Amino acid sequence: MKYYHTMAALIAGLLLFSSHSFATTLVSENFNSVTGIGTTQRTVQSILATSAYELAPGTTWSVTTPATAAAVNVRHTTNRINATATDVENFYKAFTPIDALNNFLVLGDDSSGLNNEALGGISHYTIPFFNPVLGGNLDISFNYAFNGWDNATGGHNSFRVYLSDGTTFINLIDFFSTPGTGKTVTPRGSNYAAGPYEHLVYTTLLNSRNLTLNFELNEGASLGNLAKNAAAGIDNITIDSVPEPSTFILLGAGLGGLALLRRRRR
Repeated sequence: MKYYHTMAALIAGLLLFSSHSFATTLVSENFNSVTGIGTTQRTVQSILATSAYELAPGTTWSVTTPATAAAVNVRHTTNRINATATDVENFYKAFTPIDALNNFLVLGDDSSGLNNEALGGISHYTIPFFNPVLGGNLDISFNYAFNGWDNATGGHNSFRVYLSDGTTFINLIDFFSTPGTGKTVTPRGSNYAAGPYEHLVYTTLLNSRNLTLNFELNEGASLGNLAKNAAAGIDNITIDSVPEPSTFILLGAGLGGLALLRRRRR
Protein backbone atom coordinates (compact mmCIF):
# COMPACT_ATOMS: atom_id res chain seq x y z
CA MET A 1 0.00 0.00 0.00
CA LYS A 2 2.86 2.34 0.82
CA TYR A 3 4.26 1.79 -2.67
CA TYR A 4 0.89 2.60 -4.23
CA HIS A 5 0.58 5.87 -2.36
CA THR A 6 4.11 6.82 -3.34
CA MET A 7 3.41 6.15 -7.01
CA ALA A 8 0.10 8.02 -6.86
CA ALA A 9 1.83 11.04 -5.39
CA LEU A 10 4.52 10.88 -8.08
CA ILE A 11 1.91 10.71 -10.84
CA ALA A 12 0.01 13.69 -9.42
CA GLY A 13 3.19 15.67 -9.13
CA LEU A 14 4.21 14.99 -12.70
CA LEU A 15 0.83 15.92 -14.11
CA LEU A 16 0.66 19.11 -12.09
CA PHE A 17 4.26 20.04 -12.87
CA SER A 18 4.46 22.89 -15.33
CA SER A 19 5.63 21.98 -18.80
CA HIS A 20 8.14 24.81 -18.40
CA SER A 21 10.21 22.47 -16.26
CA PHE A 22 10.79 20.32 -19.33
CA ALA A 23 11.33 23.19 -21.76
CA THR A 24 14.39 23.54 -23.96
CA THR A 25 15.55 27.13 -24.53
CA LEU A 26 16.05 27.84 -28.22
CA VAL A 27 16.60 31.63 -28.07
CA SER A 28 17.61 33.89 -25.20
CA GLU A 29 18.39 37.52 -26.05
CA ASN A 30 18.36 40.49 -23.67
CA PHE A 31 20.92 42.63 -25.58
CA ASN A 32 23.03 43.06 -22.44
CA SER A 33 26.02 41.44 -24.13
CA VAL A 34 26.30 44.42 -26.47
CA THR A 35 29.26 46.57 -25.45
CA GLY A 36 30.52 50.02 -26.38
CA ILE A 37 27.17 51.79 -26.29
CA GLY A 38 28.20 54.64 -24.02
CA THR A 39 25.60 57.39 -23.76
CA THR A 40 24.15 56.97 -27.26
CA GLN A 41 23.65 53.69 -29.12
CA ARG A 42 25.17 51.18 -31.52
CA THR A 43 23.50 50.20 -34.75
CA VAL A 44 22.82 46.52 -35.29
CA GLN A 45 24.75 46.91 -38.54
CA SER A 46 27.84 47.97 -36.56
CA ILE A 47 27.45 45.20 -33.98
CA LEU A 48 27.18 42.49 -36.63
CA ALA A 49 30.17 43.89 -38.51
CA THR A 50 32.54 44.02 -35.55
CA SER A 51 31.18 41.79 -32.76
CA ALA A 52 28.39 39.57 -34.08
CA TYR A 53 28.82 37.23 -31.10
CA GLU A 54 27.14 39.91 -28.96
CA LEU A 55 23.79 39.13 -30.62
CA ALA A 56 21.82 35.92 -31.12
CA PRO A 57 23.37 33.69 -33.82
CA GLY A 58 22.14 34.45 -37.32
CA THR A 59 20.57 37.81 -36.39
CA THR A 60 19.70 39.99 -39.39
CA TRP A 61 18.21 43.44 -39.91
CA SER A 62 16.83 45.44 -42.82
CA VAL A 63 15.28 48.80 -43.62
CA THR A 64 13.50 50.37 -46.54
CA THR A 65 14.18 53.97 -47.53
CA PRO A 66 14.14 56.62 -46.25
CA ALA A 67 15.18 54.72 -43.10
CA THR A 68 18.88 53.96 -42.72
CA ALA A 69 20.94 51.57 -40.57
CA ALA A 70 20.60 54.07 -37.72
CA ALA A 71 16.93 53.10 -37.39
CA VAL A 72 17.83 49.66 -35.96
CA ASN A 73 19.97 50.06 -32.87
CA VAL A 74 20.69 48.94 -29.31
CA ARG A 75 20.85 51.42 -26.42
CA HIS A 76 20.69 51.68 -22.62
CA THR A 77 17.39 52.14 -20.80
CA THR A 78 18.99 55.20 -19.21
CA ASN A 79 19.09 56.88 -22.62
CA ARG A 80 16.03 59.07 -22.05
CA ILE A 81 15.97 60.87 -25.38
CA ASN A 82 13.17 63.36 -26.10
CA ALA A 83 11.67 62.92 -22.64
CA THR A 84 8.79 65.32 -23.31
CA ALA A 85 7.31 63.15 -26.05
CA THR A 86 3.90 61.61 -25.46
CA ASP A 87 4.15 58.36 -23.46
CA VAL A 88 7.93 58.21 -23.71
CA GLU A 89 8.27 57.64 -19.95
CA ASN A 90 5.90 54.68 -20.19
CA PHE A 91 7.98 53.48 -23.13
CA TYR A 92 10.99 53.12 -20.87
CA LYS A 93 9.02 51.52 -18.04
CA ALA A 94 8.52 48.52 -20.31
CA PHE A 95 12.24 47.76 -19.97
CA THR A 96 12.94 47.66 -16.25
CA PRO A 97 15.33 47.80 -14.56
CA ILE A 98 16.28 51.20 -15.87
CA ASP A 99 20.04 51.30 -15.42
CA ALA A 100 23.23 51.55 -17.43
CA LEU A 101 23.59 47.76 -17.58
CA ASN A 102 20.22 47.10 -19.19
CA ASN A 103 20.11 47.37 -22.98
CA PHE A 104 17.19 47.07 -25.36
CA LEU A 105 16.57 47.10 -29.11
CA VAL A 106 15.01 50.09 -30.88
CA LEU A 107 13.32 50.12 -34.26
CA GLY A 108 12.50 53.33 -36.09
CA ASP A 109 14.63 56.02 -34.43
CA ASP A 110 18.31 56.81 -34.27
CA SER A 111 20.21 58.26 -31.31
CA SER A 112 19.06 61.82 -31.86
CA GLY A 113 15.44 61.45 -30.87
CA LEU A 114 13.40 58.46 -29.78
CA ASN A 115 9.88 58.93 -31.15
CA ASN A 116 10.99 62.18 -32.71
CA GLU A 117 13.25 61.34 -35.63
CA ALA A 118 11.19 61.14 -38.82
CA LEU A 119 13.05 58.29 -40.46
CA GLY A 120 10.12 56.55 -42.15
CA GLY A 121 10.27 53.32 -44.10
CA ILE A 122 10.16 49.82 -42.59
CA SER A 123 12.61 48.71 -39.90
CA HIS A 124 13.00 44.96 -39.44
CA TYR A 125 14.88 42.74 -36.94
CA THR A 126 15.00 38.95 -37.31
CA ILE A 127 16.26 36.09 -35.13
CA PRO A 128 16.48 32.64 -36.79
CA PHE A 129 16.18 29.43 -34.78
CA PHE A 130 15.64 25.70 -35.19
CA ASN A 131 12.51 24.10 -33.75
CA PRO A 132 13.39 20.49 -32.81
CA VAL A 133 9.77 19.29 -33.04
CA LEU A 134 7.85 19.99 -36.24
CA GLY A 135 4.47 21.32 -35.19
CA GLY A 136 5.43 21.42 -31.51
CA ASN A 137 4.70 24.05 -28.88
CA LEU A 138 6.82 27.18 -28.54
CA ASP A 139 6.66 29.34 -25.44
CA ILE A 140 7.54 32.84 -26.71
CA SER A 141 8.06 35.81 -24.42
CA PHE A 142 9.50 39.33 -24.70
CA ASN A 143 9.02 42.88 -23.48
CA TYR A 144 7.85 45.45 -26.00
CA ALA A 145 6.78 49.07 -26.36
CA PHE A 146 5.23 50.74 -29.37
CA ASN A 147 4.73 54.50 -29.59
CA GLY A 148 2.89 55.10 -32.84
CA TRP A 149 2.36 58.84 -32.50
CA ASP A 150 1.55 60.34 -35.87
CA ASN A 151 0.42 63.89 -36.52
CA ALA A 152 -0.15 63.17 -40.18
CA THR A 153 -3.69 63.45 -41.47
CA GLY A 154 -4.93 60.09 -42.63
CA GLY A 155 -1.71 58.22 -41.89
CA HIS A 156 -0.61 55.74 -39.25
CA ASN A 157 2.22 53.44 -38.17
CA SER A 158 2.24 49.75 -37.33
CA PHE A 159 4.25 47.35 -35.19
CA ARG A 160 4.10 43.63 -35.89
CA VAL A 161 5.76 40.56 -34.39
CA TYR A 162 5.43 37.24 -36.18
CA LEU A 163 6.82 33.74 -36.66
CA SER A 164 7.71 32.52 -40.14
CA ASP A 165 9.06 29.47 -41.96
CA GLY A 166 9.75 31.60 -45.04
CA THR A 167 6.34 31.15 -46.67
CA THR A 168 3.85 30.89 -43.81
CA PHE A 169 3.35 33.48 -41.04
CA ILE A 170 1.86 33.42 -37.55
CA ASN A 171 1.14 36.87 -36.11
CA LEU A 172 1.92 37.29 -32.40
CA ILE A 173 1.35 41.07 -32.17
CA ASP A 174 -0.18 43.43 -34.71
CA PHE A 175 -0.63 47.03 -33.51
CA PHE A 176 -1.76 50.05 -35.49
CA SER A 177 -1.55 53.66 -34.39
CA THR A 178 -4.35 56.07 -35.08
CA PRO A 179 -4.39 58.20 -38.23
CA GLY A 180 -3.71 61.74 -37.04
CA THR A 181 -5.13 61.69 -33.51
CA GLY A 182 -3.42 59.08 -31.39
CA LYS A 183 -6.75 57.54 -30.34
CA THR A 184 -7.68 53.88 -30.61
CA VAL A 185 -8.51 53.02 -34.21
CA THR A 186 -9.06 49.25 -34.05
CA PRO A 187 -9.40 46.64 -31.29
CA ARG A 188 -5.90 45.45 -32.18
CA GLY A 189 -4.04 48.48 -30.95
CA SER A 190 -3.78 52.15 -30.17
CA ASN A 191 -1.36 55.05 -30.25
CA TYR A 192 0.70 53.48 -27.48
CA ALA A 193 1.05 49.88 -26.32
CA ALA A 194 3.56 48.18 -24.04
CA GLY A 195 4.02 45.28 -21.72
CA PRO A 196 5.30 41.76 -21.40
CA TYR A 197 4.20 39.29 -24.06
CA GLU A 198 4.11 35.56 -23.35
CA HIS A 199 2.16 33.00 -25.27
CA LEU A 200 2.27 29.28 -25.98
CA VAL A 201 2.24 29.01 -29.77
CA TYR A 202 1.37 25.74 -31.52
CA THR A 203 3.26 25.77 -34.81
CA THR A 204 1.16 23.21 -36.69
CA LEU A 205 0.60 25.74 -39.52
CA LEU A 206 4.33 26.00 -40.18
CA ASN A 207 6.01 23.54 -42.54
CA SER A 208 9.63 23.74 -41.48
CA ARG A 209 11.73 23.45 -38.34
CA ASN A 210 13.86 26.37 -39.52
CA LEU A 211 11.96 29.40 -38.26
CA THR A 212 12.43 33.11 -37.67
CA LEU A 213 11.04 35.48 -35.05
CA ASN A 214 10.46 38.86 -36.71
CA PHE A 215 9.95 42.37 -35.31
CA GLU A 216 8.74 44.96 -37.81
CA LEU A 217 8.00 48.68 -37.47
CA ASN A 218 6.27 50.15 -40.51
CA GLU A 219 6.39 53.92 -40.94
CA GLY A 220 6.10 53.59 -44.70
CA ALA A 221 4.21 55.55 -47.30
CA SER A 222 2.04 52.49 -47.88
CA LEU A 223 0.22 53.43 -44.66
CA GLY A 224 -0.34 57.01 -45.80
CA ASN A 225 2.05 58.31 -43.18
CA LEU A 226 3.56 61.78 -43.48
CA ALA A 227 5.20 62.34 -40.08
CA LYS A 228 6.89 58.94 -39.68
CA ASN A 229 7.83 59.50 -36.04
CA ALA A 230 6.99 56.19 -34.39
CA ALA A 231 9.30 53.94 -32.36
CA ALA A 232 9.29 50.36 -31.13
CA GLY A 233 11.43 48.77 -28.45
CA ILE A 234 12.09 45.09 -27.69
CA ASP A 235 13.87 43.32 -24.85
CA ASN A 236 14.19 40.00 -22.97
CA ILE A 237 13.37 37.70 -25.89
CA THR A 238 13.01 34.02 -24.96
CA ILE A 239 11.82 31.08 -27.05
CA ASP A 240 11.38 27.70 -25.38
CA SER A 241 10.38 24.41 -26.96
CA VAL A 242 7.92 22.68 -24.61
CA PRO A 243 6.48 19.16 -24.76
CA GLU A 244 2.92 18.46 -25.87
CA PRO A 245 0.43 18.15 -22.97
CA SER A 246 -0.27 14.62 -24.25
CA THR A 247 3.30 13.68 -23.30
CA PHE A 248 2.51 14.25 -19.65
CA ILE A 249 -0.84 12.47 -19.90
CA LEU A 250 0.78 9.39 -21.43
CA LEU A 251 3.56 9.47 -18.84
CA GLY A 252 1.05 9.72 -16.04
CA ALA A 253 -1.11 6.94 -17.47
CA GLY A 254 1.92 4.66 -17.79
CA LEU A 255 3.03 5.27 -14.23
CA GLY A 256 -0.52 4.80 -13.01
CA GLY A 257 -0.74 1.47 -14.80
CA LEU A 258 2.50 0.31 -13.23
CA ALA A 259 1.27 1.30 -9.79
CA LEU A 260 -2.01 -0.58 -10.21
CA LEU A 261 -0.26 -3.65 -11.60
CA ARG A 262 2.12 -3.68 -8.66
CA ARG A 263 -0.81 -3.40 -6.24
CA ARG A 264 -2.74 -6.29 -7.84
CA ARG A 265 0.28 -8.56 -7.73
CA ARG A 266 0.43 -8.02 -4.02
